Amino acid sequence: MKTIALFLLCLSLIPAARAEAPHEHRLNTGQGIGVPGLDSIVNLSKGYTFQNPAGVMYQHGLRGTLQYAKNGVSDTGVEAGYSSDTLGIAAGVWKPGCTNCESENGAIAGASLSKFVALGLRYRKVAQTPLYGVGFLFNTDGEHRLGLNAEMTDPEGSSNNTTAYAAGYGFVTKEHSIAIDISKLEYEDPNTPDPTIQLLSVSFQKRSGPLSASLCYEKRLNDTADNNDDFWMGAGFNSTNWHLGIYAEYRQEVMAVLSGYY
Repeated sequence: MKTIALFLLCLSLIPAARAEAPHEHRLNTGQGIGVPGLDSIVNLSKGYTFQNPAGVMYQHGLRGTLQYAKNGVSDTGVEAGYSSDTLGIAAGVWKPGCTNCESENGAIAGASLSKFVALGLRYRKVAQTPLYGVGFLFNTDGEHRLGLNAEMTDPEGSSNNTTAYAAGYGFVTKEHSIAIDISKLEYEDPNTPDPTIQLLSVSFQKRSGPLSASLCYEKRLNDTADNNDDFWMGAGFNSTNWHLGIYAEYRQEVMAVLSGYY
């Protein structure tokens, strides 16, 4: 993983002549269902599903990403992806800093089914537990966008699967985005204290030249263990071929994400 991370870091520093990835998708907004974030679409999520894999289509070329999160321990991640106008792929590795924690490996693929609809597929594995996911994006380049996402984990043993669903609406213009997402996690085991948990989030992102900022409000529903309202914030710094995102209370207390686009 250190070799891959060093390669991608060097790649991100090489000047590029062309990069078409839209700035509004580089910084995360909400749970990433209706408005997926390019810089962490494989490894990271703030909802009960990962971000919509159909968003891999927005890369518009080659992308390399390094991720770092800190809250007592240091977590690290790396992603790489490529998309043309019709097909896209990306893969990533996330390494938690906790002792004896397993690395998380994932890959997504997407395709534009028409001018207005994109499909994405996700596969992820932690230790021996696989995750399968599928997502759709509608009106992909319009102001009003809709995303749907579904995932299932399948650990060894019986009555221990989890299923998650998400829906998101995004209103996107050149200067700002509004995202409203809701996700639901269901446990197969009926003895789980909260067999069904839901998360509602409302997020706003503002863009001005090379700068962007996101603010997200989250509310957990029917979760007896943690029913507090939460906020997270992000700031983005853009150039044509690179982006730096800084987040507070997103994955950990502080997180930084650096991407290069080619």
